[in-house]
Amino acid sequence: MNTILTITGRTFDYNNPEGFNYSIEDIAHPLSNICRFGGHCRSFYSVAQHSVIIANLLPKELQMEGLFHDASEAFTVDIPKPLKVLLGDYNVLEKRILTAVLNHFGIFHELSPEIKRVENIVYEVEVRDLMNTTIPVTPKFSEFETIDPLPPKEAKELFLATFYRIRDEK
Repeated sequence: MNTILTITGRTFDYNNPEGFNYSIEDIAHPLSNICRFGGHCRSFYSVAQHSVIIANLLPKELQMEGLFHDASEAFTVDIPKPLKVLLGDYNVLEKRILTAVLNHFGIFHELSPEIKRVENIVYEVEVRDLMNTTIPVTPKFSEFETIDPLPPKEAKELFLATFYRIRDEK
């Protein structure tokens, strides 16, 4: 069987991610329950909160892309990059799911390179604030606001509120 049951009670088929009628709930709920860094941060920090931070750092025209940049993880979970490299075809499936989600929400192109640039900045801050290590933070980012991890329920509410704000501002 190549399917999972989503929070909305519908069946997602990994063989046909293009055929799924995505709801924002099917994205927000799991992302708020998935911990970044494979769970290896000092306290729970969700992919949903990470996605909101990315969206809020982008210009208005890229915010929806930023919010959804990790949306495939609602169906694949957050796998650390070094492991993704070892999984081979996993990246093909992850990209296929992301493309299906983006298309469903009206984004019919590859993610902007600006999203990766902002994500790299946020990564440094996440490591600084959430991991058990000390890495040098590039001085121009040292003033970046400290990340205060939210519990899943609050992260979900924040993700949904951000989605509706961006959607309604278009």
